[in-house]
Amino acid sequence: MSKVININEVRSMAEGMISSIDSRLVQWAEGVESGSYGSGSGGGASNMIATLMACKGDLTRSTASVSGMSDAVYDTGRAVDKLDGTHPTLAQVVREHYLNASALPEQRLQACACSQKTYYRRLGKAHHALLFMLKGGKATKSGERVAAMRLRKAG
Repeated sequence: MSKVININEVRSMAEGMISSIDSRLVQWAEGVESGSYGSGSGGGASNMIATLMACKGDLTRSTASVSGMSDAVYDTGRAVDKLDGTHPTLAQVVREHYLNASALPEQRLQACACSQKTYYRRLGKAHHALLFMLKGGKATKSGERVAAMRLRKAG
């Protein structure tokens, strides 16, 4: 028997989410779906090597690559991949939430093996962790350790 999900509960749980990270993750999911970001498939590495060889090592990043993938989508995908290495449960919730958006909420909860409250708590934590990772150059090793300790204490 499935539990009825109260939309007001979902809204209150989703308050930990960061809108700018949410939009970046939506764009990332669209990029993964369209095939322009290979999310761990390794296919992008050979294209990068071919591009470096063609440019004789002088590669300039642009706002949109040949495949149409923006730097923001690429950076978001890299951050999600990094999150998978450091906090796999958070990365799993991110992937379920954004890559399986058409799935029923019960299916996502079952795939993550957690309650609805835990699911949205993890999603909020993942948003904060991704925001920290995407700050760009301002992160220090000591800052990463502090953020990791906070995530461990909260979770």
